Amino acid sequence: MPLWFMISGFFLNTKRETWAYLKRKTSTILIPYLFFGIMYEIIWTIAGYNQWQGLIWPNSVEVPLNGALWFLPALFFVDVIGFMVYKYLNRLIASLLLTLLALLGCFHIISLPFSLDSALVGCGFFMAGCLIRWFCSKLLKIKLLPSLGLLVVASVLIFLNGYVNVRTNVYAIMPLFWFNSISVTIALWNICRWIDENNSWPRLMMRYLNILKVIGSDSLIYVCMNQFVLLKLNELVILEGNIIVMRLWHLVETAIIIAVCFVINILIKRTPMKIMLGK
Repeated sequence: MPLWFMISGFFLNTKRETWAYLKRKTSTILIPYLFFGIMYEIIWTIAGYNQWQGLIWPNSVEVPLNGALWFLPALFFVDVIGFMVYKYLNRLIASLLLTLLALLGCFHIISLPFSLDSALVGCGFFMAGCLIRWFCSKLLKIKLLPSLGLLVVASVLIFLNGYVNVRTNVYAIMPLFWFNSISVTIALWNICRWIDENNSWPRLMMRYLNILKVIGSDSLIYVCMNQFVLLKLNELVILEGNIIVMRLWHLVETAIIIAVCFVINILIKRTPMKIMLGK
C-alpha cells in the first residue's frame, strides 16, 4: 500500500485547477468505491447480514466480500490532502504538515471514518514521493543490480520488523516500517523502469509485459473484484492436505482471478457502466 501513496506523490501536478482535480479524483476513486461497496452490501444483506455502517466506519475492517475497498477512500484523501497543501502552501510548511499528519496516523489514537487513519500515514508516503522527485531524483535512476540489492536488504528487514498492516494501523517498529516501505518502493520503481526500457525481450515476454501494462492501467477493477472472485472460488474448490498441492492451487487460483477480472473489465468498458470505473 505505501507504494501507491508514494507513486501519487511522484506524479503530483499542482498546476492543475483545484475543482477539476477534485472532480477527477471523485469520479475515478470515490464513485467506484461507492458503487462496489453498495453492491457488496446489497449482496450481504440478501444473504442475511446487516453491515451497512461498514461503508463509512470502520470501513477498513467492516466492508463485506471485498476488504480491499478500504484503500480507495484512503487514496482519495491522501491525493486530495497532498494536492491541496502543496498547491496552497510553500513546500517546507506543506511537508511539515504532512509529516505531522503521518505521525498522528502512526500512533493511531482513534479509528476514523473512510480509512482516514490509514490515509494520515499515507500522507507521509505521498510527501516522500514528492521530495524524492524534487530533490533526490537520482534515486529513481538506480541501476538494476543496486536496485535488486536494495530490494533484498529491505525484504529481509521486513521479516525482521514483524507483522505490519496499513489497513488496521499496525506498524511494528515504526522507523523500520518507513525505511522498508520507501526502500522497496524505490527498488521496485527502478526494476520496473529497467524492464520497461529493455527492448531486447523475446516476443512472448513482450506480450506478457503488455498484458501487465493493461492490468496496471485498469488496476481499479482488480482492487474492487479480486477478493469477491477469490471467495467464490474457495466455495467451489476446497483443498486440504498436501502443502505442495495447496501452493500449486494458489498459483492457479491467482491466474483465474486475474483472467476473470480481465474479462469483467473489458465487458464493463464496452458499456455505459464504465462510469463506475471512472471512465
